Amino acid sequence: MEASDTMNISNRIGRSLAAFLLALSALALTTTAASAGPDNGRPFKISISSEFLNQPGECTPGVPPATLTGTGRATHMGRLTITGETCGLGGVANWIAANGDTISIEFNTLVTGPPNDDGSIPIAFEALDVSGTGRFTNVAFEDDTPLVGLAWFYPDGSGGRLEAGNDTRIFYNASDRSRN
Repeated sequence: MEASDTMNISNRIGRSLAAFLLALSALALTTTAASAGPDNGRPFKISISSEFLNQPGECTPGVPPATLTGTGRATHMGRLTITGETCGLGGVANWIAANGDTISIEFNTLVTGPPNDDGSIPIAFEALDVSGTGRFTNVAFEDDTPLVGLAWFYPDGSGGRLEAGNDTRIFYNASDRSRN
C-alpha cells in the first residue's frame, strides 16, 4: 500500500467520522428540543369558582378533611369542572375539561394578606406537583402559583367558597391528543 492510498483511506475515515458526529449532534439537539417542549410556553388564563365542604373526621389532629367542587373556564381547556380534596392548607385539585383531559395540582394554600372588610381572605395556591392526562400529560406552569384569589369561610364552620384565577403561561404538548 502506498502512502497516497493510506492518506486517502485516512481522509475517508475522517470525513465519515465527522459526518457521523455531525449526525449524532443533530439527533441529540432534536431530541433535547422535542423533550423540552416550547421554550416560551403558551398563554394560560383561568377563572374558577368553587366550594369546599368539611367532611366528618380528621385528616390531621383537629383538622377535618374537605371536598372541593366547582366550575371554571381556562385557555386550552374551555369550560371545566373542579374536584378535589383538602386537608388544612394542602390538597389536590383536578381541573377536568369537557373532553376529559385533566390537570391535577397538589398544592399548599398560602395566606397572602390580612382579611378584607367583606370577610374574604387573600390566598394563593403554591403548586407542589402538577400532572395531567390527554394533551396535558407533560404539563408545567411558568410559575409555582397557578392560582390566586379570595376565600370566604362559612360562619357555621362547614366550609367556604373560593374565587380564583390567574394569567400565566403553560407548557404542554398541544399536538398530543392521546387519552391516558
